[in-house]
Amino acid sequence: MRCVDERDPKRTVYACKVIDKSTLGSERDRENMIREIKILRRVSHPNVLSLHDLLETQDFLFLIMPLFVVSTLLFLFFHSRSDDDCGMQTA
Repeated sequence: MRCVDERDPKRTVYACKVIDKSTLGSERDRENMIREIKILRRVSHPNVLSLHDLLETQDFLFLIMPLFVVSTLLFLFFHSRSDDDCGMQTA
């Protein structure tokens, strides 16, 4: 899902990962989701997704992340310019 931060004057488009909390049935699933959120919050690298915002309702989690426009990971692999830069661009 795509979304726009209305507080951002540039009207930047973001990706939104929607997680239905009812699918996090086991304690291990919940712990893994919390771990993923903590990692995404700490990451700061141009070629790795980071967490822009987190919204939570009673039934859902919404992870707001930069939207990367690429065709496939295989495309990135074969068309990377260097080992450190795989050519991803944010929308």
